[in-house]
Amino acid sequence: LQQPIHDQVDTLYFLARDGHILYEIAKRFWEQYALPIHCQYLYVSRMALRMPAYHRMGKAAFDLLLVRGANLTPRHVLERLALFVEKQQQVYADCAIPAEDCDKSLSVQAFTALAEQLRKSSVYRNFVQEKSQAAETAAMAYLEQAGLTDSPVLLVDIGSGGTTQRVLEELLHTQLYGCYLACDARLHQNLPPERAKTFLFDGCPAPLWYWVGQPMLEVLLSEPCGSTVGYHAQAGQMVPEIGKAGADNRAITAPLWQGMRAFVQRWQAGKLREAQIPP
Repeated sequence: LQQPIHDQVDTLYFLARDGHILYEIAKRFWEQYALPIHCQYLYVSRMALRMPAYHRMGKAAFDLLLVRGANLTPRHVLERLALFVEKQQQVYADCAIPAEDCDKSLSVQAFTALAEQLRKSSVYRNFVQEKSQAAETAAMAYLEQAGLTDSPVLLVDIGSGGTTQRVLEELLHTQLYGCYLACDARLHQNLPPERAKTFLFDGCPAPLWYWVGQPMLEVLLSEPCGSTVGYHAQAGQMVPEIGKAGADNRAITAPLWQGMRAFVQRWQAGKLREAQIPP
C-alpha cells in the first residue's frame, strides 16, 4: 500500500484469483489509514487475456493453441478456442477427421498430425481470427471500464514470469507496473525492474524450493471459484464470465482466511496500527 504512494501510482489492481484475500485485507488498511489510492479487484486470467491477442500474434498464436498435453482428444484441442459443437464439426470436416474420432485420445504422433492439419485449415484459422477479434473487443471494454487506461496503475499478484502484465501492456498499448511476491528468471528478462518489483529474495528469482510449494500457496490464497474465461455485456456493464470451478478447497482455505482476517483486526485494534512501514 505504501509502494504506489511512493511511486505516484493512483490505483492498485489485485489480480484474480489469488489476489482476492489480499485485496480484502488491503481494503481494510486502505480505509483505516485513509490512503490516497484506490484498490480494485480485476477479473483476468491467461485464457481471458490470451484469446484477445491471438489474432495479432501470427504463428505464435498456433504455437500456444496447439501445445501438446496429456490425454488430449481433437475435441479438447478445439475447446481451447471455445468453439461450439457446430463449429467444431466444420473444422472436423475441413480436416477430414471422422466424427467417431473426435473423442479419441491422441498419441504423440496423432497429435502432431492433427496440429499440422489445423495450422493448414482455413476454417480453423478463420475461427481463430473471428474468436480473437470478438474477445479483444469485449476484453478492451472491460479493461477500460475498470480504469486501466485512465492513469498509472499497479498490478498486484503473487507472481512468476509477469505474463499477465506483458499481455495487458500488449492489449492496452501502454506501460504498467507490477508488484509481486516473488518471480522466476523470466520476469526481468521481459520487464525492467523499475516496472516489475518483487519483495522476496531481494528481488532475485526465487529458488527451486519456493516453486515446489508455490502451487499450494496459490490454492490457499485463491478465490473459491472458476477462472475468468471471457467478458460480456450485461445491463450496460461489462462483466466477467467465470468458468467451472475445480476442486472445492474451502474446507482448507476457510480457516486460513478466518485467521488472516483476525490478524488484521488485531493489528487495527492494537499498537501496530501506528507502525510506519516504509515502501
